Amino acid sequence: MIVAYTVGEALEDYFRYRTARSPSLSVQTDKSRARAHIDDELRARPVAKLTTGELETWYHAMVRDTNDRELQRRAQATADRVRRLFFAVLNHAYRNRHDAVPSADAWRAVRTFRNFDRPRRRFISVEEAKRLLNAMPPDFRSLARGALYTGLRWGELLALRVTWPMDRFMCGIPRAAQAARCRFPPRASSSSRVSQRASPAMRWCSCGTPARIGSACTPHERCGVLAKRRK
Repeated sequence: MIVAYTVGEALEDYFRYRTARSPSLSVQTDKSRARAHIDDELRARPVAKLTTGELETWYHAMVRDTNDRELQRRAQATADRVRRLFFAVLNHAYRNRHDAVPSADAWRAVRTFRNFDRPRRRFISVEEAKRLLNAMPPDFRSLARGALYTGLRWGELLALRVTWPMDRFMCGIPRAAQAARCRFPPRASSSSRVSQRASPAMRWCSCGTPARIGSACTPHERCGVLAKRRK
């Protein structure tokens, strides 16, 4: 005989479990999501009687009808965060109250949204880059200009060292100790005097070692050296 165990009871048990394991702010945030999207009618339903169709209807109802792809993507992302929370509640009930929740098939068969968490890509124009640089303090402007020219990250720019003369040496970036492979930051052909001399078939590894485009380099013995002579 299956014991009646409602969604509301499963929520209470889950948040007691979470309170002992998670930061209070995270728990309060998830409680607010549950209050906003799991109504009294759904809370009164026995977990064992939930169906895949019922859960999909609840899931899809959080995304309103719109022709704006960006608004739809954001709504799908919000709906999926709530879905993950609710399904975590149901999985917790399945693990701990197997007498009342004998199967997890209903929610595991729900088909989720795809590609809703894709990053929104936009590249600034040359004019926008100029306006951005002109609005910055002089010291920070030099760092931002280096990022625009090289595509290097903040930490890589701070670790950058240059030897002199520039026509004989290239810039090298120490490889992070935890990195298994060196990264290949892209460079525009006109970004600097050094890259103007580089072959278009070559790319410069972040440790300062040249490698052909499309190839991966294993950790080099000289990674961490401030600069390396160009061959």
